Amino acid sequence: MPVHASKEDRMNEKFSDIEKYKITKGAISGPWSLMEQVRARAKEKFLYELLFPCPNNFDYNQGVKCFENGSEYSDTLRVKKQIEEKKIDFFGELINQYYGISPSDASLDPYYRLAVQYNLPVGVHLGLADPRTVFKWTPNFKASLGNPLLLEDVLKRIS
Repeated sequence: MPVHASKEDRMNEKFSDIEKYKITKGAISGPWSLMEQVRARAKEKFLYELLFPCPNNFDYNQGVKCFENGSEYSDTLRVKKQIEEKKIDFFGELINQYYGISPSDASLDPYYRLAVQYNLPVGVHLGLADPRTVFKWTPNFKASLGNPLLLEDVLKRIS
């Protein structure tokens, strides 16, 4: 499970815990707009992810825009460049379920193809979520879209 990138006050607490428990490797997940801030402060070795999709280009958990381009998805050419520059280590957490999007939706295919091309892991949110988060920020959340069997179609399509 990744550490969720957050605004500075909450990240201070997380970095404190990382030092306290002597964590030397981990994964940082969150909106791209916060990732560079975290990268600049991190002394430890982390894997950095690309969080998507981001409906309305807004991460309701952190209260920030996800992508500079105003899109719900990061531009794939930019993503490819960031992978090649070693700024993205994995895709995840895919939060399609929060927005009522199946993990096998064709809109995710360009990213799955990049993951295959660059041999990157993909972390997909599956299962349930905190009802306070779901009802307050993401009313389109569907528990049924957290079924791992929904990945079967995309695995056949992409491989």
